[in-house]
Amino acid sequence: MLLHVCVILRVVAQAGAQADSLDNYIAAEMAKQHIPSLALAVVQNGNVVKMKAYGLANLELNVPAAPNSVYQLQSITKSFVACAIMLLVEDRKLGLDDKITKYLSGLPRAWSDITVRQLLTHTSGIPGFIQDQGGWQPMVAFGQTVSKSEEIVAWAAARPLKFAPGEGRSYSGTGYHLAGMIIEKVTANPGDSI
Repeated sequence: MLLHVCVILRVVAQAGAQADSLDNYIAAEMAKQHIPSLALAVVQNGNVVKMKAYGLANLELNVPAAPNSVYQLQSITKSFVACAIMLLVEDRKLGLDDKITKYLSGLPRAWSDITVRQLLTHTSGIPGFIQDQGGWQPMVAFGQTVSKSEEIVAWAAARPLKFAPGEGRSYSGTGYHLAGMIIEKVTANPGDSI
């Protein structure tokens, strides 16, 4: 993907005002790589020189992409969440071994010993809202109805821990939703930044 971004930027720099060559390049790459949708912003010297969307944002409903289309980034967000947590640790705004209940209220009693570190390392025992749905169809159905992190947490809270915190390892996207909620809580005061 980085190679494609670099090539796109090179094409933009060479094409200047010739938007057709960039559009043609993107269309060809989307077809070649089976990319259903793409939103592009080219910024030069702090100014947006091109903003355009290509393809369909929703294939099932035939919805065209728009520059402001929202795309699910899925697991790539975990690296950003982990980095944000580590920046907060570096700033001494939270600790990796802090209990998550220090930052979030209303969690099940079974979660009271879970630490921030265990969320990040998938050792919390909290069920994962994607992989623990019981199959592909229930996972898709859940994904189509859920709209808030609190709903994901409520789903997981209604289920038992998969193991005692720190006693096993199991991928849990729910843990990263909780970590994201902790980031929101810790950085909620005006003027705070990560």
